[in-house]
Amino acid sequence: MQCIFASDAVSRDNGHTFHPRHLDKVFLEGRPAGDGQIKKTLNERNKSAALQIYSNLAPGQMRLLKLHRGTGRLRCSVIVATDCNHLAYEALSYVWGSEHDPKQLRLNDRSYFITQNLDKALRRLRSRDQDRILWVDALVINQSDLSERENEVKKMSDRFSGATRTIAWIGHVDSWLEQFLASLNEKSLEQIRSLRGDDPIRLQYWLVRDLPYWSRAWIVQEIMFSKAILLMYGSATAPYDKLAALEDRWMDVYIDSRELTIGNTQLQVRPGAGLRHEWLRFPSWLKTCSTKRQCREPQDRILAYRNCFSPDARELITVDYTHSEYDFAKEIVHGWIASEKNVDFLKHIGAREPWSSDLSTPTWLPNFFGKATLGTKVENASGELETNLVCPEPPKLLEDDHILQVSGLWLGDVDRIQDNAGNLEERDTAVKTLLQHCGGSLDALGKHTAEHIRVTYNEDSLLAMAGTDPQTLENLKIHFERKSKDVEFSIIQLLNYTTQMRRTSVRFQPCEFSYLDATSLPFGFGSADIKIDDRLCLVMGCSVPLILRRYGPRYTVVGNILTPFVLDLIRPNEFKRLWKSRLESIELS
Repeated sequence: MQCIFASDAVSRDNGHTFHPRHLDKVFLEGRPAGDGQIKKTLNERNKSAALQIYSNLAPGQMRLLKLHRGTGRLRCSVIVATDCNHLAYEALSYVWGSEHDPKQLRLNDRSYFITQNLDKALRRLRSRDQDRILWVDALVINQSDLSERENEVKKMSDRFSGATRTIAWIGHVDSWLEQFLASLNEKSLEQIRSLRGDDPIRLQYWLVRDLPYWSRAWIVQEIMFSKAILLMYGSATAPYDKLAALEDRWMDVYIDSRELTIGNTQLQVRPGAGLRHEWLRFPSWLKTCSTKRQCREPQDRILAYRNCFSPDARELITVDYTHSEYDFAKEIVHGWIASEKNVDFLKHIGAREPWSSDLSTPTWLPNFFGKATLGTKVENASGELETNLVCPEPPKLLEDDHILQVSGLWLGDVDRIQDNAGNLEERDTAVKTLLQHCGGSLDALGKHTAEHIRVTYNEDSLLAMAGTDPQTLENLKIHFERKSKDVEFSIIQLLNYTTQMRRTSVRFQPCEFSYLDATSLPFGFGSADIKIDDRLCLVMGCSVPLILRRYGPRYTVVGNILTPFVLDLIRPNEFKRLWKSRLESIELS
């Protein structure tokens, strides 16, 4: 679909500033003009012409665009075809761009407004002596008909998979980048794959990947369902495969497209991925797409990716441009549970801006569309329990989706907190207790607990904390003499997070029926809102322990806790026995 670009605040030339949450009002109701009046959008200006150009499509019908040959003013015609029997066509992938100073073309012999960027793309594609058949969303979909737009969103993947190829119009301004794409086209794949790391082409590659085109939300679907893609910048062209070869050559280069992941974070989107049933997973969408890519309407932050999800997930997401973010969030939870078979979305509670205070939202429902908050980042932090991600029994949504019923294991109750995560007196006290218990032999502790102690304290610090027992001191010295130089990356991340982020130092009392023993460190960094007597729970299907607060017979979700010992909680040979004997049904409200 069409796309504009918006940062966290979209500034107009007239000085007015809009927040993305209000983009629906900006584009549906118009935007202030320089004189303070409301300036119509192009869709509104085209509404009268659209009534004459478009008629309702019958089931199985689609529209195509004939771009007439010639020079001068652009002339196009809309052709009605059937889904299964139509002319060969190319699909155009492009940026809608600014609506300032629009251009006009003749569409079915009527004047029709388009943006300057689309005008330039069509002029580049037009031939002097031959008509061209295209699929261009802005011109073959009646943008004034909300019902038709919603219906076409469902079929977007079919439109790109049905094209002979997709032409990606990525820009036209910089002659240097135009030369880069032309030179890239002249190289063979073998030559590209053998380029040296310091080749000057690397900088040009960065500049191409920094073009606004790559930040579009709809690009994920367009790439996934295209058989082949031809990149076009000004007069230069090159197959997408050659740019992808550069991407594979320099995996350490920062590029937006590496965030277009499907499942495995090392797998980049390639043409035809959707045709091979390589689906976008919700964790990848949440991490890299939900708020980081640009779209024209807020609903497209999920609808642009709907067809990229697995079939069982996409059917649970309604194509409805009147849906609120809250409506979509509930559907995402249903889709997540159906496709991921877990409730790992719970770890994002508190990791994003909260819902508006005037919404009666369940505490277990993350604001998937809110900005990520620095103080509660949890991705890839120490403490994620991957073996916990498959639920033994599916979680249940009760009482009209207001209650989430899960299975969990209680770990303990918070008994001490410190507002400043940098103040680690509680951890030091816990470490002293552990040193006395293990007699200075860190190998007797859980792997991740021992690793946390090892990278946090130097030898002198531990010797000072160990007391006066000779054997304990001797064991510590032996440990430091033979300790491995390799440090768990997740532990390093945990320490970095807690020095940068708004976390609360937490000490908790293990439950009498929890699996924590004297070799575990009952200490962690909790969400800022944690309170004394909050409970720590390891919920089946969630990779980090949650902080729950009793609310009558149920619990509310406060946030999560990052701990150095969570992966020591469940030994593989104890996993099934433990969950069968200690698992409890918990209702979250």
